[in-house]
Amino acid sequence: MLLGGKTIVRAPIPWIAPYKEALPQKPYPLPQLAPHLLSNLTKKHLGKRLITTLGFRLQKQINTLVKRNYENYKQNEVYNMAILVMDVHAREVKSYVGNTPTTKQHQKDVDIISSGRSAGSILKPLLYATMWIKTNYFQNN
Repeated sequence: MLLGGKTIVRAPIPWIAPYKEALPQKPYPLPQLAPHLLSNLTKKHLGKRLITTLGFRLQKQINTLVKRNYENYKQNEVYNMAILVMDVHAREVKSYVGNTPTTKQHQKDVDIISSGRSAGSILKPLLYATMWIKTNYFQNN
């Protein structure tokens, strides 16, 4: 456009550009690799951005392991299990599976890792480990 001997270049109207873009397709579902940990963290740190130390590949492997074992154990009416993998020296959680992919009837949404324990439940793994060390370890070495 010419105005008083000067050429005026019309800049595009900024609000028109987005209307010319193609609409995005249906969004992909977000991965749910550690839903119990996510739920736990969002309750404690609402609105904050967090970075975890979970290993993507390890988390997928542990999820597969839990699912496979769940399919076997549910035949014996064992419906819940949890696995927590940690690097103790670095104090980092590497994998977190709070429960099996069971049904609501068997409390699939309960995070077993963060749930309270009775004194007996706390001592059982220690007693089992002690028994295993005394019977198996020293017999083989």
